[in-house]
Amino acid sequence: MAGWYMHGRNTYKRYMVRELTSVAVAYYALLVLYGLFQLHAGPEAFDGFIASLRSPLWMIINLATLALVTYHAITWFLVMPKTAPLLFIKRRPVPDKLIVNGALVGFAGASIVLLALFLLTAP
Repeated sequence: MAGWYMHGRNTYKRYMVRELTSVAVAYYALLVLYGLFQLHAGPEAFDGFIASLRSPLWMIINLATLALVTYHAITWFLVMPKTAPLLFIKRRPVPDKLIVNGALVGFAGASIVLLALFLLTAP
């Protein structure tokens, strides 16, 4: 095989970018887990954790993480028709576009509900 196997293959490049975004997902999971440990340690520890996350550096890191995790989620929904078992409604296969759009609408709806709950319950 001559050269790099991904040369000129955008499908592989998008796949590798998607796989790399899983690092952002892992980072966010560890951040939430660390926050839970700080919450368990007491109010002072948790308040210090939250205060440190308000620094400009952590804001930039977490905004970048949000973008990467959003990309990861959206690309996962785009792959769903290829990975999910065939779905049938009245013996007709559900079109791939309907599966993807339904998942994206559900993702957007859940995000809006969670954002609304957060904004309504914030002190």
